[in-house]
Amino acid sequence: MNSSLTPTLTIAAIMIFASQGCVSTSASGNNGAKSLHTAPTMNTQTKRWTSSDQAEFPFRYWKPAGVQAKAVIIGVHGLNGSSQDFRIFGDSLTNDGIAVYAYEMRGQGNDPVKERIGDIKHPRAWLSDLATFSALVQKEHPDAKIFIYGESLGSLITTFGVQNEQLMTTKIAGVILASPVVSIDGKLPLFKRIALQLAAVFAPTYRIDFTGLSPDDPREMMVTSSTSMAESGEMTPWLVEKFSLRFFSSLGRMIEQMMPRAERFEIPVFVLSGSKDVVTTPEQIAKFTDRLPEKLRSEKIYPDGHHLLLYDEVNTEVVKDCRTWILDQLER
Repeated sequence: MNSSLTPTLTIAAIMIFASQGCVSTSASGNNGAKSLHTAPTMNTQTKRWTSSDQAEFPFRYWKPAGVQAKAVIIGVHGLNGSSQDFRIFGDSLTNDGIAVYAYEMRGQGNDPVKERIGDIKHPRAWLSDLATFSALVQKEHPDAKIFIYGESLGSLITTFGVQNEQLMTTKIAGVILASPVVSIDGKLPLFKRIALQLAAVFAPTYRIDFTGLSPDDPREMMVTSSTSMAESGEMTPWLVEKFSLRFFSSLGRMIEQMMPRAERFEIPVFVLSGSKDVVTTPEQIAKFTDRLPEKLRSEKIYPDGHHLLLYDEVNTEVVKDCRTWILDQLER
């Protein structure tokens, strides 16, 4: 069970203070993924795809039987997540003519290149991966409308990705942001913040074991109604225990920009959140949602929901709400 999408998420989020500046979407040389014109491919037989820099990743998909899909959901998982997180969508939505595709994220536990796990050279690589995978999915389903479901860290990548016209060549019909990380309270002591800022500059690839950094007890932080953050980590075979300083720096810079980016959406956005989320407070998510263009935004708050909505007791309701929203978008 990968309800441990975020045994590290709170820690990583707190480490926003290790980063400064903004995420550049301009050409990034060797730090980012290459141009989209390097013939990325998707092989549905082996369930492998190549990104724009020729890096190869696994993916999963679920398609309607005997009919062409009228819509596709692309799942972008969260920190310490997996493409398996979206099985509940695949098992539930194909009867409605909705296909589901989800890929393993660069730098996460199922990245096939061991050296990349726990690291990201530049966040542009995440965005390029999303753009490339979206284009490949559109090629597989040329007549279907494409939607993206980004969870937690995936919500950051989704937001930045669809707003990057330089990379995102696929027309996206709408996005679902589940448990988005939109703001971080300053919980890390000043001396640690300064130390991490300096370390991120001078030792960007140095890995940190995050377990001792959280001000909260992971045994008491519930990521679902029945699973704590500590238990969640123990149940995840692809758990990444150490992340590079530049990984945290990239994550921090993206979180810092989430609030102003809410106003930049030009496609429909459906925000899902749980009132018991231990990563981002309901007040922070409400502030983000209020900044979305009024005509484009929809939201659903689950009073008993936690951070990992797809593994929580509300997961069937989440799937039902996403199904209703997508079918409504198809009629517009």
